[in-house]
Amino acid sequence: MTNRQLDLCEIPPPQRHPKIFDAFEELGSGDALRLINDHESTPLYHQMAAEVELFDAEGYTFDRVGPKEFIATPPKKQSEITRSSRSDMRKFDKIRLVGSGSHLDVFDFVDEFVE
Repeated sequence: MTNRQLDLCEIPPPQRHPKIFDAFEELGSGDALRLINDHESTPLYHQMAAEVELFDAEGYTFDRVGPKEFIATPPKKQSEITRSSRSDMRKFDKIRLVGSGSHLDVFDFVDEFVE
């Protein structure tokens, strides 16, 4: 896991959340942001939990390190699908389900998808 650090103290408040969301989106699976801020990040936590599917709320950490210095670490969920393999997801459009009722056979697709 790698962490990217973002110091928000000098960034104007209206620009902070957009910068955080952009940086979070660029993270790889299982990576985390290390956010240095001048206030508690409870609103950010709730916004990310509500809006960001890949936000790992259980892995989120928050520490007060000074009177006006807080460090929050929002991690991205671990995913088997990486950015480089997302284009391969188009292969899912080619799934042909064989069978009837509640039993469907997709093994032919899996053999074709795995390289």
